[in-house]
Amino acid sequence: MAVSHEIKSQLAKLLATEDLIVEHRKVETAQFNVHTRVLTLPLWDKASNVVYDLLVGHEVGHALFTPDEDWSENTKIPKQYVNIV
Repeated sequence: MAVSHEIKSQLAKLLATEDLIVEHRKVETAQFNVHTRVLTLPLWDKASNVVYDLLVGHEVGHALFTPDEDWSENTKIPKQYVNIV
């Protein structure tokens, strides 16, 4: 079944409990900008609905729990490690 981008956008907004801006673009991976509150989802041809649900869930986690501050100057932990945790 084809992925409905509109449904995934609404899912993200409901889970985040705010009116996020959700964009679907040709990017390598999903991303969330904590300052502008823009969630970007990739346009992947072969990704299933489950994969998009996982992407939305991860990025909404940033919307809910990632502070809008540059913490990387105070630590030597790579951002990629923190992102996974």
